[in-house]
Amino acid sequence: MSSHEEFARTKRLWMLAALAGFALVSYMARANISIASELMMPALGLTKVQMGQIFTSFLLGYSLFQIPGGALGDRIGARLTLGFSAIIWALCTLLTGLVPLLSSARLLASFLALFVIRMILGISDDLPRFSQPTIAGVSRFCVVGEYISPPSSGLWRCGKRTLLSTSP
Repeated sequence: MSSHEEFARTKRLWMLAALAGFALVSYMARANISIASELMMPALGLTKVQMGQIFTSFLLGYSLFQIPGGALGDRIGARLTLGFSAIIWALCTLLTGLVPLLSSARLLASFLALFVIRMILGISDDLPRFSQPTIAGVSRFCVVGEYISPPSSGLWRCGKRTLLSTSP
């Protein structure tokens, strides 16, 4: 194997690892609030019903933007879609932690802030999943040895299963 082939193979393996890590972070961003909700509810003055509505806001954003998110991904490409999605995840995670500071005086404000932040997180979580360049690019790019790696949906599932097997 030439040094160029070895370099290309190493690059592909790193890309697979990065995509699996991306899927892992995606799942963690979705699931961690349910664990933290027990501490968040008393701190923010939220009821179980309101917390359920906040959980639902993620699914609402996720489901409403499947088609528009896929169209955006097809238009701007896989790299920009994944990068844009990661930046939004980071901002939503940061803003979730700042909700008590932003709305300590108003309980309704903390509910609305969390509702909107989780909906935006759902939208951003949906962007890379249905982008045709992402699916086609992973299948085309990640040739390891003599076989083709699974499509990106398989990588998402791999990342999620890894998180489930390692989380408490």
